[in-house]
Amino acid sequence: MANKLDVRCIIKDHVKTLVDCKNKQSLWDILSFLVIPFLCAFLWSFKGWKLSGDMLNIFVNIGSIFTALFISVLVMISDQCQKLTDKLKALPAEHDETYRELLDERREFMKELFINITYIIIISIFLLTFSLIYQCLNNAKWYSEWVVMPICIFLISNLLLTSLMIIKRTYACLKLI
Repeated sequence: MANKLDVRCIIKDHVKTLVDCKNKQSLWDILSFLVIPFLCAFLWSFKGWKLSGDMLNIFVNIGSIFTALFISVLVMISDQCQKLTDKLKALPAEHDETYRELLDERREFMKELFINITYIIIISIFLLTFSLIYQCLNNAKWYSEWVVMPICIFLISNLLLTSLMIIKRTYACLKLI
């Protein structure tokens, strides 16, 4: 795969942000953001439910809207992170260490949020792509129902749950400023 198209590092970095307050991998986060969407996809296929054309249109619209929305949030977070970096650089060396640590923690929090937003943009693009593939296959092949559709369900579930996390983290981030 071309290096410029390889998004595995974004996905790995996102999974690394699913930690508790002690920076240990959080089982609850893994369950919430990876296992639950996987179970939704499995259940959807197991029950034999189908994706209608209207549902696919909704998926495409959600993917498109979320991509645009989160790109603008990404710009805002990037700007805030840069301001914090500039503030840290401008602090005199003898300045209060506690304040410096607080600013550094905020900056790290924003970096994690940046990773989460980048991840959600990738998920939105994948959702668009797999929804279009599913629509093109039009239930003609077995892998349409047993591969592509579960991927769409996983992606939409993951997108919605991760979006809630990002909204909460953005709120917390801006509340600190």
